[in-house]
Amino acid sequence: MARHAEDLTLLMNVLGGERAHSLELDKPVDLREINVFFMEEATNSLVAVPVEKEIKIRMQEAVHYLKTAYGCHTERGKFELADSIYIGCALVLALKEMPKLLDYSLTKKKGEQNIFFETLKSIFGLSEFSSFGTFFALIQQLNLFSQSKYEMYYKQNENLQEKF
Repeated sequence: MARHAEDLTLLMNVLGGERAHSLELDKPVDLREINVFFMEEATNSLVAVPVEKEIKIRMQEAVHYLKTAYGCHTERGKFELADSIYIGCALVLALKEMPKLLDYSLTKKKGEQNIFFETLKSIFGLSEFSSFGTFFALIQQLNLFSQSKYEMYYKQNENLQEKF
């Protein structure tokens, strides 16, 4: 972590150790040679937390600035992340001893809450848990991922890891 952008070169040189010179951190960068790929949402899903409008606006401004001020090539990315939420859910739900969300209530004792009621409350912002958290807990409780779905999402995860 650095307080100022100017400190990042020094930080990366320290982190790079003996091989820091191969990073060529002191070499000037021609920003016209940089391709900027961006996306506003990873997926349109009921369980995905949407990107705030203000963040989208600022990102568009940054993309426009890089394009007009520095001549960067900018392009909306076509990343294969449509199932990223489900891939993440499958990986987390496959963990052994996965804790149950409702057990962490600050207002009720263990076993006093109903996941269906909490999910409904979360939709209207009335739950102590986020809608994402309650949807996830609902998926966990109802065991909505079949073995074939787990296998499919594991394979997609491996494919994404190879690409990135």
